[in-house]
Amino acid sequence: MKTGRNEPCPCGSGKKYKHCCLAAATAAPEQPEDLTWRRLRRLLDEWQRDMLRFVTNVYGPDAIEEAWHEFLLDDETPFDPESIHLQVFMSWLYHFWSPDSIETKVRDKALHDAIPTAEYLRKKRHLDPLLRQYLESCLAAPMSVFDVLRVDPGRGMSLRDILTGADHEVTERSASISMDEGDLIFGQVAQAGGMALLETCQGFVVPPIWKVEVLNFRQRQFQGGTTVAPQTLRDCDLEVLGLYHAIARRVLEPKLPALQNTDGEALSLRKVVYDVPSAQEAFDALKHLALDDNDDDLLHDAGRDAQGGLASVQFSWLKRGNQRNPGWENTVLGSIQIDGTRLTAEVNSKEREKELRAIVGKAFGERARYRATRIQSAEKLLSQAPAAAVRANEAASLAELPEAKAKIAEMMAKHYEHWVKEKIPALGGRTPLEAVADPAGREAVEALVRQIERDGERMAPPLDPSIVRSLRERLRLG
Repeated sequence: MKTGRNEPCPCGSGKKYKHCCLAAATAAPEQPEDLTWRRLRRLLDEWQRDMLRFVTNVYGPDAIEEAWHEFLLDDETPFDPESIHLQVFMSWLYHFWSPDSIETKVRDKALHDAIPTAEYLRKKRHLDPLLRQYLESCLAAPMSVFDVLRVDPGRGMSLRDILTGADHEVTERSASISMDEGDLIFGQVAQAGGMALLETCQGFVVPPIWKVEVLNFRQRQFQGGTTVAPQTLRDCDLEVLGLYHAIARRVLEPKLPALQNTDGEALSLRKVVYDVPSAQEAFDALKHLALDDNDDDLLHDAGRDAQGGLASVQFSWLKRGNQRNPGWENTVLGSIQIDGTRLTAEVNSKEREKELRAIVGKAFGERARYRATRIQSAEKLLSQAPAAAVRANEAASLAELPEAKAKIAEMMAKHYEHWVKEKIPALGGRTPLEAVADPAGREAVEALVRQIERDGERMAPPLDPSIVRSLRERLRLG
């Protein structure tokens, strides 16, 4: 049986298959380009060691620190050789940075505005022709963002430059193991010896959803153009770095999302307490909040006093439909619990509390006395995360039942049936059906659908693949 890329490696290492034995298992017989790749890789390993010494010796000991500040767009943070951004920085330092004639101190004023790789090529007259060809390509190629179209683990990838529109078949041994189709690469592609190589790549995965941000950047930076000339893009390296850092911060240091209820209101758990004349009167005044449930159903588990009168009852406060989820028949707004002359309502937003208090005031007037509202903070909610995780695991187990799977699949199918007609902020307020009508919008919708597909694979139970297929057909995506 074939082992999946994300399954445990059968060798017993404990790693995922794609991070362990996949490359060896998929290795093809050596081709002539493999010899070229190994030769170039050896040349580049030697060059990288020599280039670091060259920059320090020729440009001065402060050059790397000053370039680092420019790279980060930050004058305060000291150079960090352990930074996750190091690989992108070193490539940018060698192939893009040049000393500023006003701010940067260099040993030789002739080095002002001289890119280190260009100066290296000028001074090193007897370089291996293959290495020289590669470095000249690095000086011509822009820093850009690439969409991973296809992955051949351990050998290479098919990339499309989102900004220039160029396609590249790159030979890449390591990144091709950790990358998946739809991931994004911030980097540079260089060519030599008839092959393309990924000169640099960020040290973390950027998932498909961030392509929308790149497309918005392209729209803003290049006046709505769908492709950019490579030289124009190369001249915008600092702007591309700004995009890189903006996305990197949000990927590496995600902020806690604003917690909201199903109506999009800020989440705030509230327990509202009233004194009411009696359980029966409170029930009669508020039972309409349960919509279509009849008295027999609502009172099935009710408590009774010694005379058979109503002592306690609990039911849900409902409203029809849901603005954010058109497939929903009803929305639960809260829970109403009546215990003797005490009425307790639990809601999850300030807006719902306000609405509930208006309902109670209208129903009872002076005969109901408001006692208090107890509010549970977001911090306390987060402190209960372990208990919530246990409940989530229990829910996941229940979701594995065949009848539960069928119901979940039905709900998800309805959700995405309506999703194509919803106005999506990431699409500039357009619906997916509207956005696919133009090339840039189509790219953005494709990225969103790819992210839906990827997230669906991690759901418990996984999203039915037929839902994504149907979504693609509806949007006429390939």
